[in-house]
Amino acid sequence: LRDPRDVLLSQKHKWKRKKLGGNRIPLKETIRSYLNYNPIILSFLWIQQYAKIVEKSFFTVKYEELVLDPSGLVQKVCEFVGVPFSRDMLDVPIVGSSTSQDTHSMGVNSDNINKWRAGLNIFEIAICEALCNSTAMKYGYRPIKPTRIVSILGFLYYSLLFFLKAPLQVMFNLHRLKSTLHILYSN
Repeated sequence: LRDPRDVLLSQKHKWKRKKLGGNRIPLKETIRSYLNYNPIILSFLWIQQYAKIVEKSFFTVKYEELVLDPSGLVQKVCEFVGVPFSRDMLDVPIVGSSTSQDTHSMGVNSDNINKWRAGLNIFEIAICEALCNSTAMKYGYRPIKPTRIVSILGFLYYSLLFFLKAPLQVMFNLHRLKSTLHILYSN
């Protein structure tokens, strides 16, 4: 589980992964990631993803708690799944962020908490909070509550942008749409 605003920020900058260390990412994927960003759609996806967690009895781990106390939380996860804890489990490469350069050092990095405060515009924050607030609050993510007019203007702007980008989104996601349609209609 992660703060939906930090999820938005990560997706907003996903297209930058190639220059942050993801050297093998094809240009087409970079363009696709740029075109796909929309705070309205991503907020709805966040709600759907976490609604499923609430419906089922999962062991929930908050990203923020994991990176602030990796050893303690990984030990709890190990206890839950019945495997022995090893400190080696915390030696993971610090790579893959969409907001910072890959370092290729090992460990757990807590630098990506609350980056949304400086990386999202007020419209993106307003949209995310308007859509995700009731679920996010259950997990302790507190809103900053932009005004209603900011939310409305944000929805209008990003809705218009969605429709302007839609033809390109379809073109760059066609390979994914075909496999999705195949899965939907093969049952």
